[in-house]
Amino acid sequence: MHLKRCHSAVRHYGFYKPCASLVKDGMAQTEGGEGNGGCPGEGEAERWLDSQRWAILQKVLKASHRTGGQLGLYRCAPFDGKLPLAYIASIRLAGLYLPFAMRNRFSPRLHVISAAKKAVSVIFRRGPSFSTCTILWDREKEKFALGQRLHGRIYSRRSDLSPDGKYMIYFAMNGRWHGQAKGAWTAVSKAPYLKALALYAKGDCWNGGGLFTGPRTYWLNDGRGHEQLQSTSLVSRDREYSPEAPIGGECPGIYYPRLQRDGWTLAATESDGDTSDAGIFEKELPKGWILRKIAHGQINAPPGKGCYWDEHELTHAQSGQVLKKPDWEWADFLDGRVAWCKAGKLYQARLDSKSGLREERCLRDFNEMEFEPIAAPY
Repeated sequence: MHLKRCHSAVRHYGFYKPCASLVKDGMAQTEGGEGNGGCPGEGEAERWLDSQRWAILQKVLKASHRTGGQLGLYRCAPFDGKLPLAYIASIRLAGLYLPFAMRNRFSPRLHVISAAKKAVSVIFRRGPSFSTCTILWDREKEKFALGQRLHGRIYSRRSDLSPDGKYMIYFAMNGRWHGQAKGAWTAVSKAPYLKALALYAKGDCWNGGGLFTGPRTYWLNDGRGHEQLQSTSLVSRDREYSPEAPIGGECPGIYYPRLQRDGWTLAATESDGDTSDAGIFEKELPKGWILRKIAHGQINAPPGKGCYWDEHELTHAQSGQVLKKPDWEWADFLDGRVAWCKAGKLYQARLDSKSGLREERCLRDFNEMEFEPIAAPY
């Protein structure tokens, strides 16, 4: 597979124009319509792809595996007119760009971290996959304020807020491995902004991030080492603290201790010994309810989810009632209410002793957002 040639074609034809195949060995040799540089029209591309769907998908996926592509996505599923992003990524690599109508779009992923002693939270909105922004949620006033946007990924499960909500520690990656921050870094900032007060270059995605151990002290998840690039007198590093039971070098190493610090109990763990494990956390709520969080770590996670993803349940100990909430990607009990994120929206409801939830309402829809450069006010 001529990867360089394929990538050049993708760049040339842009994101939403179906490219002619540049793959040899009988893989999807197509002919374009007149005047479009060898690219078929959208209708023609759809009919062609539908008629060739299995042969193309299988060959492209196998080819990406042979060439060492960083996809690692070799599943097959019935074709229903919508393709998982895994397939689209592979087809992009082969120079077969799909019409926009055939893409399977997902809502932005949302994750929330909250201050321990103030009604303040920060929402991480990820979407598209390599774009993340931060949003301040003033829970007392029910107001939202956009922080800053990063063209890259923020590992929200390795991030934390200071108890008063003024400072944030986060781990981020933009893949610019030859830059000053070495492509991945840990930073301490003023919430909800990303501009660093303290900055540590990492250079890889093992460990990173940290936890606040006090209003102005933080623990750095150092792992294989950081290089300090910037310091501040506003907050200081706590070199004495370490989690009681370290859990590897990825997201659970921060996420699990943060959940337990914030009132969750690790009730059980599950593992298939190979590609999937889960930590099952519980938080006791009023009126006999328990909020259960199933924190998955999974290779080949469902489409639209990362390798670390959560689902939830509400259970009532006395009645045995179980309300399964597989589409709640984040949930917690804050300010006397259950709050959760689903399909790019933030919800809130009160607890009812019988039905579980009442007075449900959507606080904010984060699906359609426009971004502009915002300078941090410090």
